[in-house]
Amino acid sequence: MLWCEAGDPPPAVLLPHKERLITRRIRPFDEANWWHWGRGYHQSPLPRVYVNSKTRSSHPFFCHPCPHYDGSVLAIFPHDPLLAVQQMADALNTVDWADLGFVCDGRFLFTQRSLEQTPLPGPLRALLPARGVQ
Repeated sequence: MLWCEAGDPPPAVLLPHKERLITRRIRPFDEANWWHWGRGYHQSPLPRVYVNSKTRSSHPFFCHPCPHYDGSVLAIFPHDPLLAVQQMADALNTVDWADLGFVCDGRFLFTQRSLEQTPLPGPLRALLPARGVQ
């Protein structure tokens, strides 16, 4: 993925594709922004767990130091920034996602909405903060 910050010049590798990129219809493009992405994403330094939206990997959830992702890779940001994201990824990988209906033709199919609406499986409940006054 090639991400350009505002004010950055167009990358040389995109110059041969300028005509096609400037005619994209996701938003208006002109000479000042034709090399920019059509749609942004949540940019944050916070830790996260990634999952490919379609994958055959037996352990689809993973951590990676790269902060950039796109539509084919979903990022899960825990509400608690102190939560160990590798522990969260490991817990997510122990869930029987096929039993929850996330497998079709041998591939895991994850979407933002399906992950948001899924009841919290048992292995993840251990990561929740304790209830009540300690």
